[in-house]
Amino acid sequence: MRRKRRPFWLLVINLLSLATLIYIIFSFSPNSKFPISNYQLPITIIFFILLSLFIFSFIAYLLKNARRGLFFAIFVTIYLLLRLFNLTHVFFLILLIALF
Repeated sequence: MRRKRRPFWLLVINLLSLATLIYIIFSFSPNSKFPISNYQLPITIIFFILLSLFIFSFIAYLLKNARRGLFFAIFVTIYLLLRLFNLTHVFFLILLIALF
């Protein structure tokens, strides 16, 4: 039997997104805005995108399955967004687990 090789590009994306995520955490406050052209994008949006990308590539590289990595990244991101909006009741976590 042939063993399925781990994709090298997932490791590269993992390391780049982790480095950028660490840079954003240490360099910017949560209330700061990132200027793009004439629009001010909140840094929290960039944080959640990079966090999702990091979790996706990490889990997909470990488990050799992109679908599981995607589901896990969406689950963690939605859970953190619920916490951000102060929806911390256990019922929301149960609904999220039932959804996935």
